[in-house]
Amino acid sequence: MFLTGTLLNVATVLLGTTLGVLAGARVSARMSESLTIGLGLFTAVIATVMAAVVLKERVGPRRLAGAVLVVIGVALLAVG
Repeated sequence: MFLTGTLLNVATVLLGTTLGVLAGARVSARMSESLTIGLGLFTAVIATVMAAVVLKERVGPRRLAGAVLVVIGVALLAVG
């Protein structure tokens, strides 16, 4: 089917936005901050894993650990 993935993505974003707006007023500021930090950490881990997969193909399995450390180092420099 044409555009099935795009339409599914639009539907899930709209659903998530609606749920977030409805539930956002009921969540405390501390919980909201904790959720934001947790989602950011989850995203960083997923990005590191995906970068490791790409780097494994390019640098080979022997140099993968060093390449992953470089990715983590760059991410830490970008954040702090």
